[in-house]
Amino acid sequence: MKFVIVVGDGMADEPQARLGGRTPLQAAATPNADRIAGAGELGTVLTVPEGVAPGTDTAFFGIMGYDVKTQYTGRSPLEAAAMGIVLPNGHTAFRCNLVSVTPGVELINAHMLSHSGGQVGGRKGRDIMAWLNGQPRFSRRLRELDMTLYPGSAYRHIMTLGPKHSEPADAKHLRLTPPHEFLGEKVAAHLPEGGLADLVFEVAALANEILPDHPYNREKAQGEGLQANAVWLWGQGSRPQFMPWAEKFGVSGSVISAVPLVKGIGFLCGLSVVEVEGATGELDTDYDGKADAAIRALKGGDDFALVHVEAPDECSHNGDLFGKVEAVARFDAMLGRILRGLDSLDEGYRLLLLSDHCTMVRTRAHASGAVPYVLYDSGRDEGKVRTYDEKSAFEAGTALESAVQLVPRLLKGG
Repeated sequence: MKFVIVVGDGMADEPQARLGGRTPLQAAATPNADRIAGAGELGTVLTVPEGVAPGTDTAFFGIMGYDVKTQYTGRSPLEAAAMGIVLPNGHTAFRCNLVSVTPGVELINAHMLSHSGGQVGGRKGRDIMAWLNGQPRFSRRLRELDMTLYPGSAYRHIMTLGPKHSEPADAKHLRLTPPHEFLGEKVAAHLPEGGLADLVFEVAALANEILPDHPYNREKAQGEGLQANAVWLWGQGSRPQFMPWAEKFGVSGSVISAVPLVKGIGFLCGLSVVEVEGATGELDTDYDGKADAAIRALKGGDDFALVHVEAPDECSHNGDLFGKVEAVARFDAMLGRILRGLDSLDEGYRLLLLSDHCTMVRTRAHASGAVPYVLYDSGRDEGKVRTYDEKSAFEAGTALESAVQLVPRLLKGG
């Protein structure tokens, strides 16, 4: 028996007037998801417990079978693990976004225009951050503050803080707002709060003074498009401890994703992380490459594969409604390719399909609430005609109270 989880990041949404009152899931062409929704168990699941901020990090804790309320230490340590960054005791990791803010004004007076540096490309984003890291004024100040910048890819980077500072930097003592949660709003309304708040904002403000001089931003200033002209720190935490999947569930497997966060969770769970060339985390990601990588891993002896697609979430944060509909349609085509590959294995399989959380195009932000899921077993067919979307999942009547229930149901057959 093979086991697969397929996650469309942020696919769940609310009805849209521009789609005739339909959600993106209802408006997109999803014949493959609809087929298994009719054949399998369709329902809703609360992936993020009440009182916990909705996000890919908090949702994936439950999806992977762990208790977010007792084991979650922050988002950034998960991404740091994916980058091979060793986080010793007493050190804190931060996600360091390369962002776009209003040009020509001090950071505190600017608006947050893009959480992704205007969708700066992977290699270009890394080059910009490496350049920033090499600027004497910036690097000198980081050393004084016991901080280190690790360039990643596109807009996703990591910064760490050493034990030099006695004040705690955990989320209980230092409150940092993710940049995708206040797009279009004033930076001044979302300043860091609590211990070390001044230090964190100082780093962001210093980067904002320096980054406009990068050739990429100079070119953007003379033409069109957003500059990648600031950084924003958030999602801090220390290294978490996971019981490996082989020990917890007795299976081996692989994770396929373009997102460091998901790769990091997979790594810390003891799963293999499969790199797919052309996997961007955007609408143009290599959907076929991800599907094929999953099937290769299963043919190679893995019991389990997880395939994660970020594109619907990115389109939501960008306020791109029709892009989100297209992302869902492309995701469904990838799902069909995975299903055909699984059928060719000549072995029984179970597949879990879900959105990890809701991301609203209207607000360009994550939202709490249950999301639709399908649990499909290749050896069973409910024989129903249903669609995979928020309304149909709710009407199906099965409502799981926690995502922690999902993996045991997947492995044991419901």
